[in-house]
Amino acid sequence: MTAWDGERIIAALSTHNITADCIDWVVCTHGHSDHIGNNALFLNATHAVGYSISKREDYILHDFETEPEFIIDDEVKIRATPGHTMTDVSVIVNTADKGIVAVVGDLFEREQDIEDEQLWLEKDLVLLGYVGKKISEQFCELLIKNCLADTVPSTPNGLDKYNNEVVVAIESLQNFLLECAFLTEENQSILEYANNVDVLFANKTCQVYLEKATIILKKDLHDMLEVGSDTCNDAVQKSLNIFPKCCISRSTCEYLDLLRRILDQASTSSDMCASRLVYTVAQIIGLYGSTVPEYHKKLLETIPQQVALFHNNCMYLANELLTLNKYYRDETSNRAVSDESFTSQVQLLRTTGANYFLKFMRSQIKQIEDILKESTLSKLGQSDDLDSDCEKYIRQCLRQLELLKTVWQKVLSYEMYNKAIGELLNSFVDNLITLVIAVEDISADNCAMLVSVYGVVKTRAPKLFTEPNEINLYTKHWYKFNELILILNSSLADINDRWADGKGPLAVEFKPEEVKGLIRALFQNTDRRAAVLARII
Repeated sequence: MTAWDGERIIAALSTHNITADCIDWVVCTHGHSDHIGNNALFLNATHAVGYSISKREDYILHDFETEPEFIIDDEVKIRATPGHTMTDVSVIVNTADKGIVAVVGDLFEREQDIEDEQLWLEKDLVLLGYVGKKISEQFCELLIKNCLADTVPSTPNGLDKYNNEVVVAIESLQNFLLECAFLTEENQSILEYANNVDVLFANKTCQVYLEKATIILKKDLHDMLEVGSDTCNDAVQKSLNIFPKCCISRSTCEYLDLLRRILDQASTSSDMCASRLVYTVAQIIGLYGSTVPEYHKKLLETIPQQVALFHNNCMYLANELLTLNKYYRDETSNRAVSDESFTSQVQLLRTTGANYFLKFMRSQIKQIEDILKESTLSKLGQSDDLDSDCEKYIRQCLRQLELLKTVWQKVLSYEMYNKAIGELLNSFVDNLITLVIAVEDISADNCAMLVSVYGVVKTRAPKLFTEPNEINLYTKHWYKFNELILILNSSLADINDRWADGKGPLAVEFKPEEVKGLIRALFQNTDRRAAVLARII
């Protein structure tokens, strides 16, 4: 009401038996003169004009951004409704008969305001500018994160469409927001993000490839296929970089196909994108040595087939990487690929595969050692009579090696299999030799039992190898083990003949002190024994 409407206000109040002095609150939706002209009539009231609230000398400016409502009492509250002015408020009243009523001031000043939206356009723009000052930066961040990021392509075809459609649409949005004053000329973050498409495309593409690689890495290892060639011996294969015939996980081929697709794309991409893609290939290769062992940890520690396949996978990947490196460097003239692009990854793959296989080998050796510790062989010098269980433990060790043969011979290459089984057998016979050499006295009965049970090893062990007659090539102490059996079953004269003044087969495998120790353990102290001992030097 204007300053000339005071009498009308007093008269209206009197119809309700109310005077101006009875009024506790006066709320003016904004500070225009046609709304505050009679505030002086209500000297006992607290006055709220827009965001300003005062009574006599007390004055506060309510922060409607922090506290959206100013509560007068349980039924009446004030809310900010900027538009007509930037500090307009409305009064929300909870009535008994009409429900919630809003006193909104000049939200609509006349009927034409509803009929003709153009009358409010200028005020809407002012409002957008005001809102933009408060939230434009946050708005741009959210728009980029939750909307624009999803439009970034990950394929070359998608990149063309992005440039032709998305960038144009973003430019239009940027111009509109500038016209509305929601954004300032300094805030170009939306458009800058869109125009940075080459970097965004490279990042998105690389991220997609990394995710695809991770999925492949988690596939089962036991689904396998045969690769390589067995036409050459090991030395020739190494000299010609020919991978030996063996089995690898099928997922390894998928993995290599993915690497080839990335390098193919790098060959036709910009220098910046090509460099990122080649770097991603290096990252993906690095993932193999970390993700696969962790994801398949339990299987690699307990299942012989799995660890053999993982070993082959690493070696095959390393071999193929050298080929890929050479091809994409020489044949495609890809400047992002150099002689050293994947050198460290090749070495890491080989080391990782070898280490995990070696770790499994050590666990197998320990199991065999534990079996022997449980047998009466471990107490050979403490008893004159080895029990019948002695042979059972020997057969158990052999059975473990034969089970490994069943699995590994189908998976590992010829050379790798025979070397691995030879290493395990060598550790086994080494333990059998040590158990006998360490004893100071062996009874005749125990000696006969040793010849019998060690003979089982001599008979069955050659069958562990692809070619049984190659056992001596892969088992370092096989001849020594056979010489030990001969000693256990020989006379002093036979032992002397096989020593042959340090030039016989016995002297090749045993040190003089070892032979002397065996003679003392097997034969009684006689002049003949003393004579033989004197000749062994």
